[in-house]
Amino acid sequence: MRGEFTIKYLKKYYLILLFGIVVAFWFTSRYNQILYILKHTVTFIFLALLSIKLTLYIFKKNLYENHEEFETKHYRLFRILTILSIVVSLTIISVVQRDYILVAETPPMETCYYYDEFGNYIHGSRLIYNCPTPVVEKTDDSLSMTFDYTYHGSGNGYSNLSIGGISLYENRKVEIGASRISVEVHYTDDNIIDYYRLREVTNYLADDYTRTEINRKQEYNLANQTYITNYYEVIINTSFDNGVIIQNKKDYQLLNTENIVESVTDFVFKDFSTSNPNHEREYRINYTSVSQGVNEFLLYEYTPETGYDEDNPIYEGVVEPTFDGTRLYFENEQTDYGSLEFSSKMYAYTTNSHTNSSSFVLKYYWSIRKYDYTNMSDTPFLPVLTKEKVMGLENQQSEDDLQLSFQSYNDFVYFQSQYKNNLLYKTDYGYRVETYGHDGVRDDSELKNHIGEIQYININSDNRIISLSGNTNFFYQNAPIFDMNSMMKYLLSLNSI
Repeated sequence: MRGEFTIKYLKKYYLILLFGIVVAFWFTSRYNQILYILKHTVTFIFLALLSIKLTLYIFKKNLYENHEEFETKHYRLFRILTILSIVVSLTIISVVQRDYILVAETPPMETCYYYDEFGNYIHGSRLIYNCPTPVVEKTDDSLSMTFDYTYHGSGNGYSNLSIGGISLYENRKVEIGASRISVEVHYTDDNIIDYYRLREVTNYLADDYTRTEINRKQEYNLANQTYITNYYEVIINTSFDNGVIIQNKKDYQLLNTENIVESVTDFVFKDFSTSNPNHEREYRINYTSVSQGVNEFLLYEYTPETGYDEDNPIYEGVVEPTFDGTRLYFENEQTDYGSLEFSSKMYAYTTNSHTNSSSFVLKYYWSIRKYDYTNMSDTPFLPVLTKEKVMGLENQQSEDDLQLSFQSYNDFVYFQSQYKNNLLYKTDYGYRVETYGHDGVRDDSELKNHIGEIQYININSDNRIISLSGNTNFFYQNAPIFDMNSMMKYLLSLNSI
């Protein structure tokens, strides 16, 4: 009796129950492949059954109301039309569901970040919507990776960047362009990068236009086409001697050379070996062991214009063991050593082996940013951001508190960083992080680059994270996987030497 009631109940209310299951699946993670497939499968089944039920209801209702008027031939024709209606409705459901997945749930891959097998940051995408597979060469103490990028011209809009000596025309459009980046790194015995060399060659076809106004409408006429080539190179050398760390950085640029290539994919790197650098910067760290596991250090900055100011280090700090890890701390005013209140700029990085985590604190005058990281693996650590807090020192109140997490699946790890969704994959050279946007796209024609991306150099992820020219970043909190300058890594390793 109870079984008959259950079957009768299910027959009557199965669509309501199925709708509840569909709603539950739509609250699951779309990065879990099994749940994602089940969600859309159950959704399609529900919509298909609902469509069939409505179509059959209309069929039976018409048949009941007009049964006396139906002849055998008309009845068969009506059944055929009903079946065709079901087929058409199922087709429409599948097409609409497919379009929804493409537009709303298939975000474009915006950027890729590449790390070596030791978790060292190597390179980030030069152009947005480009995630090339690198050509890799590895030895026991070096890694070389080459990346090719394609510029996606928008076809709309003009730039005034051609004003100012680059060309005689006021309006420029770029539809075609490409870049090749080569990154070479060498390692110490402790897998710290002591040599980093990035070379870039970028070619693009500049379409220059004249502009006239006719009947209050702007008209553009193509007046000139020029192949433009930009060359760029950065070399960072870091040496580690007893008590002294020196890091020297030089960058070289040759911009806006015209018509030396016949295609945007004619890639030949510039030889800067006999050229003077456009910028040069050097840092020196003198460290001294003051007790067991404790090293104090002074950080000096050198520029060709000023040299080293031996009496005024830009930072003073200490590396010391903690109860369950290591702490690296330095600040640039020693009014009250260790205090957050008086130093104009302060860095603090602390590891915790017990919780497999770390934290990074950056203080700049009256503002503090604290980042908490959790390691996705034991070796290398691969720290990802799980909590971020911004505080003002004057009122000691948190202005922002961000909580994040990561999820491990069979082939990748999903996590969030910089308000983006990221997927981490293991590769033959190390690791690749794919960063996705929030909105879906129908096809590659919607993936457009901005003209400034191709006309300027050194504006990509590398400069934002590791700062290839100008100032040097000591910690890479902007990277999806936290990393740091080789100087800082060596200081942290002092406790294990």
